[in-house]
Amino acid sequence: MALNRNLVLFLSFTCVATLLIGLNEILIKSKNDEFHITAPAEANHQTTTEAETKQENGEETERSKNVKRQRESKQEERKQAVREACRGRDREYLLEHLLDSPRLLDHLLVDDGHRAIYCYVPKVSCTTWKLLWGKLTGKQTLSDAYKIHYQTMEMSLLGQKLSREELRRKIQTYTKFLVVRHPLERLLSAFRNKLEGNGRPARVFKRVYGAKIIREYRRGPETSRENTTSVEELEKESAKTTGEDVRFSEFVSFLLDKEDLAIVNEHWRPYESLCHPCALSYDVIAKYESLEEDSEGFLRLIGAPEGLHFPQYAPTNTSALLHSYLASVKPDRLAQLMMAYQRDFQLFQYDGVSIPKGAML
Repeated sequence: MALNRNLVLFLSFTCVATLLIGLNEILIKSKNDEFHITAPAEANHQTTTEAETKQENGEETERSKNVKRQRESKQEERKQAVREACRGRDREYLLEHLLDSPRLLDHLLVDDGHRAIYCYVPKVSCTTWKLLWGKLTGKQTLSDAYKIHYQTMEMSLLGQKLSREELRRKIQTYTKFLVVRHPLERLLSAFRNKLEGNGRPARVFKRVYGAKIIREYRRGPETSRENTTSVEELEKESAKTTGEDVRFSEFVSFLLDKEDLAIVNEHWRPYESLCHPCALSYDVIAKYESLEEDSEGFLRLIGAPEGLHFPQYAPTNTSALLHSYLASVKPDRLAQLMMAYQRDFQLFQYDGVSIPKGAML
């Protein structure tokens, strides 16, 4: 009996051991099988990801190419419009005239590091662009938007005191940039900022220009300070000294009575007199209506630092107000105003405003 019991125990142990060995082999095989099955799947996933990345990069590259082509096409259209408007004018002759009178180039800023020139135009985001130019040239020591105008000479092409030939070389070989907007919108922007505003620059403009405009163009019976009897009359008399409350129609009359708009204040001087597009061949003509896009194109063209961009901005409501301001101007005067700035309209593809029939030039 003892022998049989030992035999049974031995056989039971053998069976259990055999069973355990078999289970272990199954587990090992399962792990090996799992490895061999999953490894190709991981490799396939990696290959798919790389393919997708390459496709996305290819699509991004194609989009970039399309954006560049569209940008170049738009610029070529704008430059062609300038060439058409300048047809019949000898570019070389005009350039020689500017080199003979370099003071006429006082609105050109230069960046030798990026071989670029920017012609700033007041009331066309020139403050923002001056700040950007300061960063490009490394000469910006002021962050105040008003004070940056005092550093203009440090960035000016004329401030370098170049020889005639060196001046010519930079003008002809550097990448040149210009920003424009609708001529009458720019004019209205200048009027509202300088003659209706309350800031420090406006107070100066009111005293220098506003008071003169009111004295010369304010219609109505003349009154002396001794004869004034009402608050309204006192305010009218005071305006002749302070320049407060200039009317847009009076401002227009003031401009139209000038013999030559090329020598008036820079804020209402025509583009042609500021930047000389028939003498200087601009490589990039930006417009206020697409300012961020056009500015970005110029910055990338000259190789500006990747982190330097034209800041996001909220366009003013000047265009929405233009009609109401122009409505205060007599049709004949409005027609004359259009004629006075007609070259700016032609050069930069801007449409004029509607003038009532019967208006006389």
